[in-house]
Amino acid sequence: MSRLLGDLTKHNGKHHYCYRCLHRFAKVEILEEHLQYCNDHSPQHIKMPEKEENFIKFVNVHYQHPLPYIIYTDFEPLIVKEVHTSGNTEIVARHEACGYAYVIIGPDGRSM
Repeated sequence: MSRLLGDLTKHNGKHHYCYRCLHRFAKVEILEEHLQYCNDHSPQHIKMPEKEENFIKFVNVHYQHPLPYIIYTDFEPLIVKEVHTSGNTEIVARHEACGYAYVIIGPDGRSM
């Protein structure tokens, strides 16, 4: 098993594997400690959530900090062609700012 899976790391020494879970160990002593634990537990398996349980939803709304203002922004660049090299990187274009917009929403829900 060590020769089959040994090229996964740059470790030069021999690897010791648990044949039950295929976990790799550098020392026999650590493998023996692991075997005591591994034999007491069932092999790992994947359990997918049921159809109704496959979404995560934030429910602790009371932990959020209320903020009186919200700012929505938008930034528009132009792509300017530019060809030169910098080290190993070839630069072919750069972004140049041409416009921006923002709106501030106050605590009453109206824009300012």
